[in-house]
Amino acid sequence: GQAVVFPGAMTKLMEETQIKKTRLLGGKLGKKVQSLLPDFETTLGSISRLLPLGVLEKAIGEESGRWVFDACRGIDFEEV
Repeated sequence: GQAVVFPGAMTKLMEETQIKKTRLLGGKLGKKVQSLLPDFETTLGSISRLLPLGVLEKAIGEESGRWVFDACRGIDFEEV
């Protein structure tokens, strides 16, 4: 489903959201991103805190890297 999240709540939401529970990150892409993080870092917040755009783009490609980078910050350009 979809939900409206106010900007002030975004950081907390991302710190609580597991990578493997996120749409499009439950399979190979998510495992690749997870492999770039320390073992105990397993949330979207971990990605946004620890992985710069360049690292993501180098590891998973420019388009996927940008998508993950944006998604972990609550940015999604997909039509509703």
